[in-house]
Amino acid sequence: MKVKDFENNWIEKLSKEIKSFPEQFIQGIKTKRVKMPGKDLIKGSELFGTFEISDIEGNTFFQTDNLYELKYILYSNINKPPRIQVPVNKEDFEVVVKAYEKYLDELLKNIELDYKANFSTPTKLHTVINKIFSVLNLRRY
Repeated sequence: MKVKDFENNWIEKLSKEIKSFPEQFIQGIKTKRVKMPGKDLIKGSELFGTFEISDIEGNTFFQTDNLYELKYILYSNINKPPRIQVPVNKEDFEVVVKAYEKYLDELLKNIELDYKANFSTPTKLHTVINKIFSVLNLRRY
């Protein structure tokens, strides 16, 4: 098997079964709708325990003192939706984000195990994982 075939097999497999965030991770949690800017967002600066979420031009869109809320917004914005559902209770941000990150970590682990089973040297493993995640528009913050 060639590396390219390995990547394509995983991309095809995951594209059919990938869970969507936040929809499949907030079931049973009370939420509210929040308007989004429709732009790529990045973690901005942190000042006195408050995180900024801004666009690449540096315009601030959100501020929060909750790291999990920051991650939640960044994960939810990957496809730049016009609106997202966010938990009403601040504690739920941590629950949802940890569940999603556990899911992503399991994907990474499965890809790694399969890669090691198919290739004798793991020299390109990180490049392969980055390619698969990039094509599927997945990120791990």
